[in-house]
Amino acid sequence: MRRSRLDVVRRLRAIRERQARVELARSIRAEKAAADGLAEARDAYEERPAPEGALSAAQLRGLHLQGVRSAELLEQAAEAHRRAQENATFDRLGWSQASAEQQAAERLAERRRREAALLASRVADDALDDLVGLLRVLRSRAREA
Repeated sequence: MRRSRLDVVRRLRAIRERQARVELARSIRAEKAAADGLAEARDAYEERPAPEGALSAAQLRGLHLQGVRSAELLEQAAEAHRRAQENATFDRLGWSQASAEQQAAERLAERRRREAALLASRVADDALDDLVGLLRVLRSRAREA
């Protein structure tokens, strides 16, 4: 049996919608992981030891480098989180579009089913009218004979 073009389109759009939903789930998981990474980087930055007492030049330099590195890691985590949020937003839009396209195909299929049912009903009514008319003709001929 040959499938109609609409059935093929509906099937393809359903596949695209499922794929978009999977991509969205992946993006949301990546966004959550990036948010966790950012929280960990913030915690590590805030838990740096505070200097106590007088520091030598070498200790001061070491503390400065630790602070710079912690700030860099925090910035990298924030950038990764921002990118993950952008990707998740993009994938949300992609899923939304794929879902809307699938729903449009489903609405069209439903409309065509209703139209086909209406046409079948009209054809059945016309056939019944033809049979009733034929029966009347046959009865009138039978009375005449």
